Amino acid sequence: MEIISKVQKALYKHIPLAKHLGIQIEKFTGNDFSILAPLEPNINDKGTAFGGSLYSIAVLCGWGFLQLKCSEAKLRVETVIHKAQVKYILPVEGEFTAKTSLDESEWRHWLSVLKKGQRVRIPLNVDVFCDGEKVLSFIGKYVIKPA
Repeated sequence: MEIISKVQKALYKHIPLAKHLGIQIEKFTGNDFSILAPLEPNINDKGTAFGGSLYSIAVLCGWGFLQLKCSEAKLRVETVIHKAQVKYILPVEGEFTAKTSLDESEWRHWLSVLKKGQRVRIPLNVDVFCDGEKVLSFIGKYVIKPA
């Protein structure tokens, strides 16, 4: 999908950390989004994923998803994380995947506000999984404003 490739390149260009973390967009269905990352570039001294990497991947999952949604709507925007809450649940000992989604009716509401030239604050939940188990829960609020 061309739009995914475009956002993957933008992610690497505008947020170089994403490339260093080994992040790859895994899936975008319009309402669901996931990215995956290998353990090796994110490993800590205990042989598990570094907490800062897990947090960064959760933030980038939300950011990438919103960028894709806005690209799909042909909107040029600036997106930033405003605030976040994270809960580390289990140690991560392998490749991990961050997943988020947004209800279509909720997105239509935010989109209508953006199309009026106003900024929005969108809350997103991101969960990170390793071997099918939830290892991190993230709640972030993103600010999007038309560019």
